[in-house]
Amino acid sequence: MPWKESTQVEARVRFIEDWLAAEYESIAALCTKHGVSRKTAYKWIARFKAGGLPELADRSTRWRSHPQSTARKMVEVIVSARKAHPSWGPKKLHVWLEGRGYEPPAKSTIGAILHREGCVRPRRRRERPREYTDGLAPQNAPNDVWAADFKGWFPLKSGMKCYPLTISDGFSRYLLRCEALQHPDELACIEVFEGLFSEFGLPRVLRTDNGTPFSGKFGLSNLSVWWVKLGVRPERIQRGKPTQNGRHERIHRTLKEDVLRAGHVHHRMYDQQRAFDRFRRKYNMERPHEALANRVPAVVYVPSTRRYPCPLQSPEYPEGWQIHVVRRDGTIRIPGRDLFLSSVLSNEPVGLEPVADGATAVHFGPLKLGVLRADGKFVRGSRRARTDRTRSPVDVKADAANVGGDAGS
Repeated sequence: MPWKESTQVEARVRFIEDWLAAEYESIAALCTKHGVSRKTAYKWIARFKAGGLPELADRSTRWRSHPQSTARKMVEVIVSARKAHPSWGPKKLHVWLEGRGYEPPAKSTIGAILHREGCVRPRRRRERPREYTDGLAPQNAPNDVWAADFKGWFPLKSGMKCYPLTISDGFSRYLLRCEALQHPDELACIEVFEGLFSEFGLPRVLRTDNGTPFSGKFGLSNLSVWWVKLGVRPERIQRGKPTQNGRHERIHRTLKEDVLRAGHVHHRMYDQQRAFDRFRRKYNMERPHEALANRVPAVVYVPSTRRYPCPLQSPEYPEGWQIHVVRRDGTIRIPGRDLFLSSVLSNEPVGLEPVADGATAVHFGPLKLGVLRADGKFVRGSRRARTDRTRSPVDVKADAANVGGDAGS
């Protein structure tokens, strides 16, 4: 025998129908038939008398008041104080209210009240630079991929800040540079890279994170444009994924242990650079690496055959692409409007590649700046369907382990 199924609303309606028919001598007998208490029965009858059958529908169980909710008078005081001081946040308002004899709620509650009452203007979302490469390049030979990054700054004994810039070869783990810089800006980096290219030649790919000066507002900087014109492809890891540059991050751990924690911190930048030079010599020529079958990086690394200095060349594009020269304000003219790309591309040619669905991909050399969709919206960057599709699973697993262990060193 199947179960009898009915909703609560249907049960209330049937109860009211029997009550209206007056077939039962008492409410108690009616309640016995429907299996409800007299308190529930009188509640249903009262709701029916107040509004008819629609009042028998389910009502919201959401609470209408809370014993610990902030009094409306206090809410009005907080809102008026915020209007009088638009730049003050919950912390300052809390102190201000206490100083005037009020017992304000918690700072987090004040913040929630300001949001609920419309006193907080939502922040404009800052556009972050996106990836302009589809996957990471393999590191199968010396100079295939160089990695560059700034180790977090530390104070010298004189109080001056020191920003170590480290550059390494991904295949051989050879530490190409460990420079003590006073400022992590483009000019200092260009000077370091010019000396590096002159000594070791040019790599095919330079892998960095998304910080300055390697990346700018829309993913490009003067440094990355210079690399492209030298024939070097810039490559950025994804945000929040240092394991994609695990081999280089492992060098930073060794640098921290052998130099900073070992007490080799000096007063002058010149002396600190000498300490970095000693560390670099020991790292390349004395310290064996398990990933290199316990050989030292100096045995594996060979300089690049692509020599520097070399003339800067603007990128060339395949036939069938539209070529636009970026104007001084960083825009190109497309039908109907001006499309802003980046001010660092001033006077540089970009290529427009027709793709599917009437869209157009915009390139600067090997870098995909974005896609201009058929509806006119420009989507910056390149979506990575699979970050490490060009690398073997063994390399991906090894790089992930290198951040915290010695397996990749």
